[in-house]
Amino acid sequence: MRLGFIGLGNMGKPMAMNLIKADHQLAIYDINPKPLEELAKSGATVKSKPSEIPPCADVIFLALPSHNVVEEVMSGVNGVLSTLKHGQIVVDTTTCLPSVSMKIAERVKGVGADFLEAPVGSPPPEVAAQRATFIVGGEMAVLEKVRGLLETSAQKILYVGPTGSGNTAKLVNNLISLTNTASIVEALVLGTRAGINPQTLYEVISSSGGDSVQLHRKAPRIIDGNFKSVSGLDIAYKDLSLVTTLAQELKVPVFLGAVAKQMFEMARAKGLESEDNAALVKVFEELTNVRVRK
Repeated sequence: MRLGFIGLGNMGKPMAMNLIKADHQLAIYDINPKPLEELAKSGATVKSKPSEIPPCADVIFLALPSHNVVEEVMSGVNGVLSTLKHGQIVVDTTTCLPSVSMKIAERVKGVGADFLEAPVGSPPPEVAAQRATFIVGGEMAVLEKVRGLLETSAQKILYVGPTGSGNTAKLVNNLISLTNTASIVEALVLGTRAGINPQTLYEVISSSGGDSVQLHRKAPRIIDGNFKSVSGLDIAYKDLSLVTTLAQELKVPVFLGAVAKQMFEMARAKGLESEDNAALVKVFEELTNVRVRK
């Protein structure tokens, strides 16, 4: 099948590579030339602007850093909507503000095309290993048309409901996972300050009521001092900003989410935005003069 892919960062690049491995023809675009060069070597065709993608594709995938970029890529000068035609499908895997996804969906439908939101509920290594979870909002009939394409990267595809519900569910999940990460950081620093070995703390927590997926993802990295980005700190801040905006739109208080957002803002202020979100611990290590390491 002829496909387009816009946005070849940590999420988009492995998704695009999986589609190429499944023998699909890809037309690709990104502002960063490096992933374009790498994917071109695997057979993808490089385009110079988003508007050049729809004429080469039946389905166009987006994997972009923010809803602002999605709006620019779709509706801006030389955007996808300027050349999108009846019968084509846009699949947006970006974590977006739900209200923006709904707005973009209406614009796509206005030219007779279909839109599906499919944010990814897994870190990039799971995408590359074809074990990702896609959280889908839109029309079920459209999902069925592209299910096989999503399955090239997915272990699980969860259909939530109409457009907007996929990103809402993703943000609710991220509210839990990121506030959990923040609490893990506080707990490890507190216990270490009290004189308990961090590895022992991890073993106790993982065998007790504090056990969680995030604990197993973050505590070993913190204890090993490995802050190479898998789930970026800047993305954590961006997602919590989306959570608080969504909460404001719906008039729902999110106290823990707001506090966690400020915690990650502190880490950004210290220049840690390019590291994994587990690097939040460095802020509290500095405040308490403690190092949570082996």
